[in-house]
Amino acid sequence: MFAKCLRSAGLGFAVLVLICVQLFPSAALGAEGSNPAAKVWYDHPPAKWEEEQEDKWEYKWQEGFPLGNGHVGAMLMGTFPRERIALNHTRLWRENKLKDLENPKVAHQLPAIRKLFFEGKIIEASNAANDLLGRQGGPGSKGEWEDGPDSFQPVGDLFITFPGHDEVSDYRRELDLSTGIARVSYRHHGVVYLREAFVSRTDGVVVVRLSADRPASVSCSIELSRIDDPECTLTPWAKNNRLGFVGKFVEGVRFATALTVLNTGGELTGGDERSARIKAEKADELLILLSLATDKETDDCRDFVSSQLDRVTKKANFASLSSSHVAEHQEMFNRAELSLGEDTQSDRPLDERLKRLQAGQFDSGLVPLYFQIGRYLLISSSAPGGLPANLQGIWNRSLRPAWSADFHHDYNLQMNYWPAEVCNLAECAEP
Repeated sequence: MFAKCLRSAGLGFAVLVLICVQLFPSAALGAEGSNPAAKVWYDHPPAKWEEEQEDKWEYKWQEGFPLGNGHVGAMLMGTFPRERIALNHTRLWRENKLKDLENPKVAHQLPAIRKLFFEGKIIEASNAANDLLGRQGGPGSKGEWEDGPDSFQPVGDLFITFPGHDEVSDYRRELDLSTGIARVSYRHHGVVYLREAFVSRTDGVVVVRLSADRPASVSCSIELSRIDDPECTLTPWAKNNRLGFVGKFVEGVRFATALTVLNTGGELTGGDERSARIKAEKADELLILLSLATDKETDDCRDFVSSQLDRVTKKANFASLSSSHVAEHQEMFNRAELSLGEDTQSDRPLDERLKRLQAGQFDSGLVPLYFQIGRYLLISSSAPGGLPANLQGIWNRSLRPAWSADFHHDYNLQMNYWPAEVCNLAECAEP
């Protein structure tokens, strides 16, 4: 659902806006309120991904929940016993092809190419345009992937493993579009476990809270890693309740990520130079704060993420962190509403609603939900001071994403931003 929205939300918006959308400041929600009609939820984790793929991604990426503040992106999968949260930064791009982008003067080729087009030789003309007007010579000038720009790159992954949580019941995962907070809950051995996550719009960090309805029940291991990449060197580090790594691509581009784990009750172990993980035993609650940076913001990425965590940790409290984030998120999200009648199906998971719609059963709440999904994605992937939303917004798990997850100027970039002003999100267009 979300993967399709990333590429088609702009078109869907155009149709909706032209037909039936009414825009107005929403008075129905408080600053910290949650709109039950703006929730996407499932009663099962993402399905297993059975097709072969280069990075051996274990679950269907398009069923994850995208989180973002316009600069930092996170994809929450909601799986058990191991949670995987994929991490992205809007400015993490390779630069190994910059030296090959110069194109010799080729304007003299245009008349012959135009002649082929006018003669109806479309294939010959297209091939000639690709061969004679594109980037010429140099390493990587041939091949499916090499012809395009450098790909948008993943920063890494946050893994949280809960030993023994192989069988669970009463599973539910939801993304509240009106707050930008995702939640996963389930019952295991009589205990209800809860994960909550968002990317803070006010503090710039990824925030994850792990809790349970019974004291001393949260035990897990927490680690940071990145997909195997022979062209990127990782230098991990750890100290006490903090760990991270610095990445460097062969052409010199650098980035870093780090996290801090704060526990209420229980004990933390493993945060040392020899370990790339932190273990928590019998905690009441864990708060994970995670920071990302690239060398486009700072000369010292590790110092940047450490300093950001220091600042946020001083006021670390999930309630205050989420409250300030939700207030800023809703200042944008609550500017527009679309109603086609009472939503009588919000108590059904999204996949069931889609199946019912495909079977011909009208769902008055599904189109407005789709409308708000598109607004949510734009709010989450494009913010003043950052780069524009790319082909996949701000979310990417692969070293070689489709079409490099780049900025396609033929129509994709335009589609991303069609809803910006007409849906009351003008500042999202600033990048």
